[in-house]
Order: sequence, then C-alpha cells, then structure tokens
Amino acid sequence: MLKNSDKNKVENYIQKIINGLLNDTNKSIVSGMSDKQVIDRITKATVNKISHESKMIISSVYNMLMNDTLSEDFFQEPSNKALFYELNIEKKLNNKFNFEVPTHINYKESKKELDTLIKAGNITIVTIGGIVSIKFKTFFPIGVSVIIALAVTFGIILLNNKTNSKSNINNIIFEYLNGIKKGLLAWIETIEIYYDEQVEELKKGMNA
Repeated sequence: MLKNSDKNKVENYIQKIINGLLNDTNKSIVSGMSDKQVIDRITKATVNKISHESKMIISSVYNMLMNDTLSEDFFQEPSNKALFYELNIEKKLNNKFNFEVPTHINYKESKKELDTLIKAGNITIVTIGGIVSIKFKTFFPIGVSVIIALAVTFGIILLNNKTNSKSNINNIIFEYLNGIKKGLLAWIETIEIYYDEQVEELKKGMNA
C-alpha cells in the first residue's frame, strides 16, 4: 500500500483536479448559465478530465509503490530485483484497468457495471433535501469506466432533483464533485491492493 506521505500527494493531486472543475463551474454560474447548462457542462468536463488524467494517476501511483518495494532488503539482491522487473506489474495494471483514453465511451456497458455495484450494496446514491451524495459502503474492485458512468449517472440524477428542488446549485455541484473524488480514491485503493497481491505472489514463489 502507499505510504501516508504518498497517499497525501495523490489525494492532493486529485483535489487539484476537483478544484479545477469547481472553478470552471463557478465561472459558468457567474456567466449566467442556467442550472441545467451548468450540470450538463460539469458532467461532460468531469468525464473528459477523468479520461485524460487516469493514465497519469496510475503511472504516478505505480512509481510510488515500486520505489517503496525496491527499497526493501529483499529486493536489494540483484536477482530478486530482476524478477520484479520481469513481472512488469505496470503493464499488468494498464491491461487490467484499461487506461487508454477511449475515442468512444460505452456508457451503456459502464452503466450496467455501475448498476450491479449499486444492487450489491457497494455504492449507495443518497438524496437528502435535494442534495445527492455517493456513499461507498465497502471496498470493491472499481475501474475508471465505473467512475465515468458514475459521473454521467450522477449528473442526470442531479439535474432531475434540481428541477424539483430549491437547493443552491453551488452546493449541488460541490456534492457531485465530492462523490467523484471518493470514487477516484476507491479506484486507487483497488490499484494498491492489486499491486500488493502481485508483489506478495512473487515473494512466495521465490521462497517456495
């Protein structure tokens, strides 16, 4: 798992992304856009931003984990270090989590995956007083496609609720982006666990 200092770096980076989206939204609100236009804009901007940032995030997380792993006494032995590199965990992560920016996002398939997680109780979308929030009940394997589907689905829910609510648009957008942040952090935790499992299997195989 990531060291606390590295976790903070990653979380700060994600917060920077969220802040950028929030600032853009505030400009849209000030410009006089309708609530519907604001929600449509933030939904599309979030999807585009996540799609482009995901590969950079996975690369940074992998490098942090790798540096920590290779600092262990076990991997000071050249042969052990060579076997680690041969394992090519970064390639496995890219293959497993599919971080290529898609030319076309299959929202229908992503929505199915999201619906499955909701039915299983892993994700709960809660509405209180017109404010929608996302709750992650338990850890679960999550891919970036689910975050994208979540961004779109959440945006639709926000729009529907806003038409029947007097909630401040700024509060609604804040809750929206907070939910996206939670999703990204859950996604990163999945990456950490997968990485640790790969390293542990390597060590067991070498000690067998």
